[in-house]
Amino acid sequence: MIMVGFQGTSTDDQDVKKLLDDIKNGYVSGVILYKYNIESEQQVMKLTQAFKAAAAEAKVPIFIGIDQ
Repeated sequence: MIMVGFQGTSTDDQDVKKLLDDIKNGYVSGVILYKYNIESEQQVMKLTQAFKAAAAEAKVPIFIGIDQ
């Protein structure tokens, strides 16, 4: 499993779009959120839902972590 960080806070951000493609293609199965990725509870929920949907499309489980 590869767990990666990323730049961005929205599914509209270029890095997030690339990450979603990588998840869909089975290249990434773990994501870590850092302070700079978090703006609000709703925003984090939207990101994690997008990651879960991409993983479901790839038929792989995804591990989502948050840095302290």
